[in-house]
Parts: sequence; C-alpha cells; structure tokens
Amino acid sequence: MHAQLADQNAFYDIVTKTAEQLSEGCEQAVRFALEDANMLMRQASSVGEAVKSMNMCVDAIPKYIDNVDRLSDDVIMAIGFTFADYDMGAYPPGEDLELYKACQIFQDKDTPDSLEK
Repeated sequence: MHAQLADQNAFYDIVTKTAEQLSEGCEQAVRFALEDANMLMRQASSVGEAVKSMNMCVDAIPKYIDNVDRLSDDVIMAIGFTFADYDMGAYPPGEDLELYKACQIFQDKDTPDSLEK
C-alpha cells in the first residue's frame, strides 16, 4: 500500500469511462481537443502568445509558468482535475450533471474550429 505501486492514472480511467457512459463520444472529443490545444500552446513562441492563441481569460499568468510547456501541462492538468471533480457528483447519471455538460462542450459540433474574442 505504501509502496505507491498503484497505477497513477487508474482514477482518471474511471473518470473517462464515466464520462463516456454519460455522453457517448466524450472521450474522443476531449482527447482530440486537448491534443490540438497542447500542440497550439507548445508551438507558441512565448507564454503570452500561447495564452492569446487559446483565448484564455486570465488577468495574470503565475510567475512559475515561465514557458509554454509548463503552461500546456498546467492547462491540461486543470481540465483533468475539473473532470475528476465533476465525476465525484456523477450519480445518478443524467443530463443535468456537470460532467455531462462538460462533455457536451467538447462535443459541440457548432463550435468553430478557431474561436474569436
């Protein structure tokens, strides 16, 4: 138990399975969106450029985020944490759940590929 031999992603596998059960296609939609976001952020020449390219609504970037790799890692991590938090309240299943609503945002076919401010 204390050897920390458990799969560190096991919980997120459960979250992914729950999201997929709530909204078929959620897993793929989120995965594709995060892969695209990761690529766009890492291609930017600066943190400021990456923030603008993603239309992030932020007043200030924390000082520890000093490169695009760290920004991308933190954004992806925050999204994972948010889905995990929503998973905690995902019972009983239904369309009124935040997890379902989050999936729908990623699955929205009407969202333009490039968002404008």
